[in-house]
Amino acid sequence: MFEISVLVSGSGSTLDNLAFHCYDELEGVMRGMATITSVFADRNCGALEVADGWGIPKFVLDTKSILKKAGNVDLCVLAGFLSKIYVPPEMEGKILNIHPSLLPKYGGKGMYGRKVHQAVKESGDSITGCTVHVVDNEYDHGEIVDQELIPIMPEQSADDLEMAVKKLEQQLYPKAILNFLSKQPK
Repeated sequence: MFEISVLVSGSGSTLDNLAFHCYDELEGVMRGMATITSVFADRNCGALEVADGWGIPKFVLDTKSILKKAGNVDLCVLAGFLSKIYVPPEMEGKILNIHPSLLPKYGGKGMYGRKVHQAVKESGDSITGCTVHVVDNEYDHGEIVDQELIPIMPEQSADDLEMAVKKLEQQLYPKAILNFLSKQPK
């Protein structure tokens, strides 16, 4: 069974989705194949309550300490983690993130959440989506693992796009994590 650490900063909706897919008996895409062994936050946030709800050990640490403590697993997964991290050599290729756009567009410092969807809407693009990528030492830059896209309807607001992409993320992230792990040497 693959062991995952989840790094969080926000409400915990992505963590809740990943835990559901690890532990739900009927619909869990990762059930029996992956387990979340720990949750690490860089601040007090709603995700810590989500971790409690699933019975997952949680820790609040400064950003520099997080990877030292979280790294003894098969994979670290960012789930709304907003702080910049520097990937040590031993962790290269072992950290994934999901971003609410089709990278390389609309990524980089300060591009998260509603800001991304507002930029997409203002661009006039006809499609949007989400991207799972390997984390490196640049914001939203690492190798793309998987992407999923959806069309943008003219009447959709940035809020509408955010809701649609969040739904897409909930489907893509667990599958992309499992596919990524299954290709790694054990």
